[in-house]
Amino acid sequence: MSLVSFANSRWGPDAAMWLVRLLPRRFTLWVADRIAARIARQPDTPMVVALRSNQSVVQGLSQDDPKVVETVEAVLRNTMRSYISLFEVMKGGYETLSEIATPDKDMLETIDEILAEGSGMLYVGAHTIGLDHLLIYFGGLDYHTQVLAYPEVMPSYQAQNDLRRSFGLNIAPVSYQSLRAAITYLKEGGVVVTAADRPDESGIYLEFFGRRAWLPVGHVRLALKTNAPIMVGVTYSVEGGKYRAKSLGVIRPKDFEGHPDREQEIAQQVITLIEGFIRDHPDEWWMFHEVWPDGVAELGEK
Repeated sequence: MSLVSFANSRWGPDAAMWLVRLLPRRFTLWVADRIAARIARQPDTPMVVALRSNQSVVQGLSQDDPKVVETVEAVLRNTMRSYISLFEVMKGGYETLSEIATPDKDMLETIDEILAEGSGMLYVGAHTIGLDHLLIYFGGLDYHTQVLAYPEVMPSYQAQNDLRRSFGLNIAPVSYQSLRAAITYLKEGGVVVTAADRPDESGIYLEFFGRRAWLPVGHVRLALKTNAPIMVGVTYSVEGGKYRAKSLGVIRPKDFEGHPDREQEIAQQVITLIEGFIRDHPDEWWMFHEVWPDGVAELGEK
């Protein structure tokens, strides 16, 4: 079994958490950096293929460009370090979490203001470094929260969601039932959390880094059905191995009344805000699925 295969297995996350708890932190980080470098040098693995493909479009360079290769290693390194931090949080609890990962004050104030209006709210984010820290943070707040996740098709993803649930998070893989529940959450003034940057065959074409990408639109349909505002947010790393979250903007469905294609326009605004952050911080975007599987060889064309 290869290193990547083991990491994606049901036992990968548990083994990593056990090592983090057993080994000194400095040594664990050193090992993680070495593993990231090793994986990055395996260009034929699906994970690295996807990272190179995505980064080549984000940066407008060929997949073999040294800058793209360097960024792929940085993404892997940053992701592994974030999971080491996450496993430390799981060992130390919310007290440890509050020391290393917090949303910006303005973000929490905006959430409180929206919920005070009597409506629910969608938090729509991206797969950026520190996402799991934010999810766990939400789980410890008084917000009535549901996290819409992707179907648990990979054993490691199921294990990852089990870890999230251990902190009280209501993780619901997307289905007819979970979407019905999300509508109830929003109508009752709760918070529904999801992401908008992973390719989705049931979505629609949006412009993302100058190319068409097949991306989710379920969050927009929920917002339109319940008139709930959408907060577009991202997580990111700061010095000292800490993580923050911030709002990139709030989109209100009622502002689009009378528009010919509200669904498309709102979805495009969401992904455009996310694109701006990724463009400035490409090494913080851990998207391990090809967003533009047919777009790498024709850079500059749609």
